[in-house]
Amino acid sequence: MKYILLALSIVLTACSHDESPLDYNDSVAIEHKKIVFVGNSITKHAPKESIGWNGDHGMAATIPENDYVHLLSSRLNADFDLVNIAEWERNPTFLDWSKFDDVILFEPDLIVINLGENMVNSKRPVEHMIDDITELYLFLQSQTSAEVVIVNSFWDRGVVNESFFNFATNENLTFVDISDLATPDNMALDHWHEGVAAHPNDKGHAAIADRIFNAL
Repeated sequence: MKYILLALSIVLTACSHDESPLDYNDSVAIEHKKIVFVGNSITKHAPKESIGWNGDHGMAATIPENDYVHLLSSRLNADFDLVNIAEWERNPTFLDWSKFDDVILFEPDLIVINLGENMVNSKRPVEHMIDDITELYLFLQSQTSAEVVIVNSFWDRGVVNESFFNFATNENLTFVDISDLATPDNMALDHWHEGVAAHPNDKGHAAIADRIFNAL
């Protein structure tokens, strides 16, 4: 009987201990405390009256807290900074690299590169796309020690998304495919401006954040 009581005492002591084992979400949050997002209007777009966009966050999210940047950072309990390089998508040869100065000083441990939507209109030939992505990656790699995650286009961009996948595979980087998320229920189709309407709504931003989180 005394052995049974001793065993019961040990079990109760273990159960009452304040510390509990880390679950999956806790371990991810500890790994990544400072995130830099490199993206386009889905990551952040300044107010633009002519298209009916008054926000200063991820386009088509109703409030900043509902865009994928804020959602993912909140789930990871991480600080974040970001840079919009939509101009790089359209013409990679004229990127102002000084735009990265602040985010490099931020010293991130995770960089999320979420680009591709505007590359269909790029002035660079398709065959140079991987070269351009590689140049961007190597620059960031040379300036930080952060883990890099590659996210492809929310919209169906065919060869663009394929190029992002091939690049991530070649560099052994985490690749996140979100190209299947651009469905009507994930888009802001109720907005009068077609450009804004094509962006993810709150549900779409949440789906993007979930997809990236689950890949970490």
